[in-house]
Amino acid sequence: DGPIGGGCVNWYQYYNVCRAGELNPHKGAINFDNIGYAWIAIFQVITLEGWVDIMYYVMDAHSFYNFIYFIFLIIVSIMTFRPLQLDSTPDKPTRVS
Repeated sequence: DGPIGGGCVNWYQYYNVCRAGELNPHKGAINFDNIGYAWIAIFQVITLEGWVDIMYYVMDAHSFYNFIYFIFLIIVSIMTFRPLQLDSTPDKPTRVS
């Protein structure tokens, strides 16, 4: 029972039946069906808004070990975009003599 015989690759004991899934989450807004939607999903992960849900969807669809990708993506995005944030502390007033 492999992909050549028409069955699933049994990666896990609980994931052994291939069947069409439900609609994409969030009314189809979160998916990796094309590059545009994939970039939107990746942007959502980088902003840390609802990234855990996306990670669980990918883990359910592909592999448990996909969490490594998401953690790596978040660490890289924090290291990249954190220095670009403006300093919110006001500058010290300068004395004019």
